[in-house]
Amino acid sequence: MDTRANATHMKMMSDDLRDIQGIMTKNIQEVLGRGEKLETVTNRSSELSAGTKRFKDNAKALYRELLIRQWAPVAVVFLIVAILLYLFWR
Repeated sequence: MDTRANATHMKMMSDDLRDIQGIMTKNIQEVLGRGEKLETVTNRSSELSAGTKRFKDNAKALYRELLIRQWAPVAVVFLIVAILLYLFWR
């Protein structure tokens, strides 16, 4: 009887260990899946950061162009008037 009880006990332990191994394998696969998702999020974050910098640079360039288009005619007229005043009052 003692050997039969030991065999039953060993079978139960073996079944429990197999269940635990299955659970741990599933947990490891889930963690690896999360790691891949984290890597994807990190890559997207880097892309978004680079896109933000490009947008900022483009916005600055566009603002400069707007200022030039807005004030260049005024500056040209002022310069012409200044040259004419200089020539006539000399």
